[in-house]
Amino acid sequence: MRSSARKYFVQSLTVTLLLTALLGASPAHVEPTEQDKNTARTLLLAGRDLLKAGKPRAALEAFERAHAIMHVPTTGLDVAKAQEALGSLIEARKTASEVIGIPAQANEPPAFTDARKAAAEMIERLDNRIPSLRLRVQGAPASVIKATVDGEQIPASELSTPRKLNPGSHEVVVKAPERMTVRQEVKLQDGATAPVEVAVTLVPVDDSSTSTEPGGRSKALIYAGIGVSGALAAVGVGTAIGAAVTDKAAYDEWDESGCTSQVLSCRENFNEKDQLRVGLGSAAIWSFVGAVAVGGATAVYALTGKKTASKPQAAVFVAPQGGAIVVTGNF
Repeated sequence: MRSSARKYFVQSLTVTLLLTALLGASPAHVEPTEQDKNTARTLLLAGRDLLKAGKPRAALEAFERAHAIMHVPTTGLDVAKAQEALGSLIEARKTASEVIGIPAQANEPPAFTDARKAAAEMIERLDNRIPSLRLRVQGAPASVIKATVDGEQIPASELSTPRKLNPGSHEVVVKAPERMTVRQEVKLQDGATAPVEVAVTLVPVDDSSTSTEPGGRSKALIYAGIGVSGALAAVGVGTAIGAAVTDKAAYDEWDESGCTSQVLSCRENFNEKDQLRVGLGSAAIWSFVGAVAVGGATAVYALTGKKTASKPQAAVFVAPQGGAIVVTGNF
C-alpha cells in the first residue's frame, strides 16, 4: 500500500513538473492571428507603394510595423530595402543579415527562400558601397585619448581600426588632457571602399596665467591699461560736469539773491563756489591727460615687441581625400 502511494506521488510530481516547464516556456515568436496577418499584409502593400513614390521614411515605418507582427524573411527584406533607400547602409546590412538568420520552417513559402537569397545579394552589394574611416591620432598617448565619432566613444585599442559608417557627414571629436580639443567634419562618399585616413594632431594648451598676444605682449597688462584709461576718462567727464554745474549754481545764486560786488557775504560765497569750480575743472583736465597718456602707452605696448610663439590660433582647413572631404579645425 505504501509502495503504491509512493509510486503515485512520484508520477504526480513528474507530471506537475512537466506541465510547469511547458507552461513556463515562452516561444520565440507568437504565431500571428489571421487578423494580424491581414494587418501586416496591408502595411506591406502600403509601404511598397510609399517606397515607389519616393517616400522611404514613411515606407520604413510601415515595413517595421509589419515585420514586428510577422517576423519573416519577406517583411525583414522590405525593412532592409527601405533602410538602403534612406542611405542607412549599415542598418540595412544588419537587417539583411538578420533575414538570413531567420530559421527555415518546414513547408514554408518559396518567397521566404527567395527573400533570404535577395538578402545575401544585398549584403554583397552593400559591402561594396559602405565607406569606412580610420583615425591617426598623434600628440598624446593612446591611453589618455578620448575620441568619438558622431558622439559614439571609440575605445583606445580601436583608434586606428577602420570603422564602417554610412555615407554622408560625420563629426570626429578628439580630446586629451592638457591638449586642445580637435573637431573634424568628415564627409564620406558612397562606394568608397578604401578606408579614409583622418590625421589628428593634438596641440598642447597654453595654460600660463599671463597669456600673450601674437606680438608677445601680456593680455593682462593690456586689459589693465585699457581699464585704467577708461576709468580716468570717466573721472574727467564727471568732474567736468561737476565744474559746469558748480559754475552755473554760483551765478544763479548771485542773481537770485540780488548780490552786488559791495556785499561782502555775497563775494565770499561766490568766491568759495568759484574755487570749487576751478578745482573740479583742474581735476577734469588732469584726468583727461592721464587717460590719454595711459591709453597711448597701452597702445604702444600692445603694438610693439618681438614676435614670439603663442597659443595656436583656431584654423579650419578643407581638403579632399579618397572617398571623403575632411574639414579640420582646432577649437
